[in-house]
Amino acid sequence: KSSEDNFKGIELDIVYQEEGNWLDVYHPPAPSKGLSFANYVKHIKNNKVGVWLDLKNLTKENHTAIITLIDSAIVSTELDKSKIIIESSHPDCLDIFREKGYRISYYLPAKMYLKTEKEVLNNINDIKKNIENNSHLELSAYFEDYPIVAKYFPLRKKNFWVLHSSYSPKILIDYKKIRRMLKDSTVETVLTPYNNFNKNL
Repeated sequence: KSSEDNFKGIELDIVYQEEGNWLDVYHPPAPSKGLSFANYVKHIKNNKVGVWLDLKNLTKENHTAIITLIDSAIVSTELDKSKIIIESSHPDCLDIFREKGYRISYYLPAKMYLKTEKEVLNNINDIKKNIENNSHLELSAYFEDYPIVAKYFPLRKKNFWVLHSSYSPKILIDYKKIRRMLKDSTVETVLTPYNNFNKNL
């Protein structure tokens, strides 16, 4: 409850379980706790909160089943679809969610900041192909990739996550990069671990 009261949104990792046709809230490779998305959203009391759904196994074969399950769960709440991000590394499967009123975000290739210039350019070319003619598709990545994403997609809406502890020296090391990202008007959402803050709530 404190996360709803003190933050503008929450993030959930979602795995579609074909057996039983349900959405499992957990992050592989950690074991599932059997918590269904439908049951989780019933307990959200603040209907103004945003929700970021990272769909771990979205495919063209299951995207219709997944949108049906998300829609049926959301309809029983007063959550605003325009504040719900549907994220996947398969952008070709996301249009159906946009048509239903959700925000959609393309989970970009990981750790581009560690790659060679050639590898980065290959990634950028692939991303450009995937977002071509889809102005609604937002981009999401780890904040270390912010300079690359900002350089090649300056006008595209973006979402990032910062996993440093608030008490880690890396916060100071990356301070300028984080501040630049936070000042960027195209950055819609920044995700950070709840444990960074809840000791002080």
